Amino acid sequence: MKKFALVILAGASVAFLSLATAPQEADAGNPCARKTFKTKYVEKACKTDQKTAVKAMKDFLSKAKKTNAAIKNCKSCHSGLKKDGYPLNDKGLDLFNKAFAQVKGQLKLQI
Repeated sequence: MKKFALVILAGASVAFLSLATAPQEADAGNPCARKTFKTKYVEKACKTDQKTAVKAMKDFLSKAKKTNAAIKNCKSCHSGLKKDGYPLNDKGLDLFNKAFAQVKGQLKLQI
């Protein structure tokens, strides 16, 4: 009976350790909040996960601010951010398209 208990305990320990060290689903990244896309750039950035999309948009923003005085921060194009699902304001798409035409060759994510 003691051997049986030891075998069960050893098996449970192995199972626990394999689950504890396995990659968790949260590590894979959360899907994008946005489900419809008005630009190919954001659509491509969202193919991976929300983190990748935010990183791509921060790269875009850092370059767009240098070429377009109307773009100062995320709120230049978005009326809300993460908790709101990143909705665009009335001028957001137009601002993005104008700035994107100027900086697309400089961006890390290419479409």
